[in-house]
Amino acid sequence: RVVVRADRRGEGLAQILMARALEDFGHEPMLLHAQQYVAPLYAKFGFVEFGEPYDEATIMHISMYRAGAVRMP
Repeated sequence: RVVVRADRRGEGLAQILMARALEDFGHEPMLLHAQQYVAPLYAKFGFVEFGEPYDEATIMHISMYRAGAVRMP
């Protein structure tokens, strides 16, 4: 889960964190449970929704997957 302090939201910090994580681990396939309203953020980074939305801890979520990228030597 990407968490940004309430008073720092809207500054693009979650996108910076996601980009950095993908720099380090983007070659690995990834699966996540996205809060449904945040799914567009993950879609920007190549995650694709699959399955039906579901309730997790009283918040609607959607499963998302991103295939690993090929690493160039």
